[in-house]
Amino acid sequence: MNKYEPSRRFTDKSTNAAAVEGAATVAEQSFSWSLAAMRELNCKLIDMAHANADAVFDLASEVAGAKGPSDWVVIWSEYTRRQFEMMIDQTLELTELGQKFATEATPKICSGQVAQQRRSARDRSQRSEAVGAIAKAVNAKFA
Repeated sequence: MNKYEPSRRFTDKSTNAAAVEGAATVAEQSFSWSLAAMRELNCKLIDMAHANADAVFDLASEVAGAKGPSDWVVIWSEYTRRQFEMMIDQTLELTELGQKFATEATPKICSGQVAQQRRSARDRSQRSEAVGAIAKAVNAKFA
């Protein structure tokens, strides 16, 4: 067994612990951002569902006031046109929201990973220096 083996094992364990801790921090930050993004998406979906429900009730009200089958056809045609336009608008809104999330998430995740990698490298370097100094002191004392 090499005389530096215990020091090397200690450094490896410390480095792995730092990497896991850094990854956990990045995951926590990503999770909290994702939670906020999902909250925003859910609010948007609820607003859309509300608008769609209102449109159905408006249709029911118009159909109830129709005087004959020809009015029903006109009402149905208008409803279909309005719903199709609403669907296009809602699709565009969801697409923009998805693009916004993607453009905001990528730098956050990447910067968190880069920062974590830098911290890990710095920690490994500092630990290696500290372990090396301890090993030299121990060797000097017992040599």
